[in-house]
Amino acid sequence: MTRPLPAAVTGLTAVPGAVGTARLCWEAAEGAAEYVLEYRDVTAGEAWTLMPYPIGDVCYTVEQLAVGRTYEFRIVGSNSAGNGAPSNVVRVTVTRPLPAAVTGLTAVPGSGTAELCWNAADGANRYLLEHRDVTAGEAWATMPYPIDGLCYTVRQLLGGHTYELRITGSNSAGNGPPSNTVTVTPTA
Repeated sequence: MTRPLPAAVTGLTAVPGAVGTARLCWEAAEGAAEYVLEYRDVTAGEAWTLMPYPIGDVCYTVEQLAVGRTYEFRIVGSNSAGNGAPSNVVRVTVTRPLPAAVTGLTAVPGSGTAELCWNAADGANRYLLEHRDVTAGEAWATMPYPIDGLCYTVRQLLGGHTYELRITGSNSAGNGPPSNTVTVTPTA
């Protein structure tokens, strides 16, 4: 007597995880001894590809996915008779998370300057300076160009004016939350 093919896999879901990963889970298919993952890079226009080794569970974490790309996945139940029908298709777009908050911002006032230093923020590849002249009653403004390092000298500050300064980490996904705010009053 020939063993029947497994039933179709149902209930496939995908949840993006850490950068470059997605967690796939599905319902067990009747008659399936193991599962086969089929995937494709939609962004690159690729055809469906079979993962070269079987999966023995009903969840699997896909790794090494490229940021900015969209992938599609489906699962097929398998046994000694062959492969069953594929599951529903799920789609995942891999994004980069926003940077964490900058910590440890310090400021040392100088003559019309303020020397700022801070700790690196996870996920940040550049930093933005937000500033305001409290004495002049200004609103927060963002410096128009990014900072690459972990220290920066703010120049052209008015002596005797009080300034509030903070730093935000940034990457291709956007800006993280601002750091602690420091207050400085430069000398003339």
